[in-house]
Amino acid sequence: MTFTSKRSFEQRGGDFVVTIFRDWLTADVLSRLGLNERQLLAVFEVKTSGRIGNASYRKLTGTTSKTASRDLEDLVLRGGLARSGRTGRGTHYVLAGKRDINETNRTSLPPLGDPPGGDKKGT
Repeated sequence: MTFTSKRSFEQRGGDFVVTIFRDWLTADVLSRLGLNERQLLAVFEVKTSGRIGNASYRKLTGTTSKTASRDLEDLVLRGGLARSGRTGRGTHYVLAGKRDINETNRTSLPPLGDPPGGDKKGT
């Protein structure tokens, strides 16, 4: 299986930050999410193609539109996929980023010129 890594680029103050996301939806994580077979197919499809919509989900799984919508929304609620785009035909689903439960993704070095561990006055 091919997995295209997701990246984000952003400017934080004077820093340019690149974040590279790894595939956190491992077999162990997927088994703990309690997904059905159709939802597992959808996750693997998103891992390889980058996204899935209701129509492509129906084609992949052979379900009705209502079942596809329910399954995809359930994947969003369980944290595996994130909804993107407008409602209706413009809606598609992508892999959700891993939740930062330890709040470590927002750590950074202090800006240049600031003393570490203190304020600018040195107190």
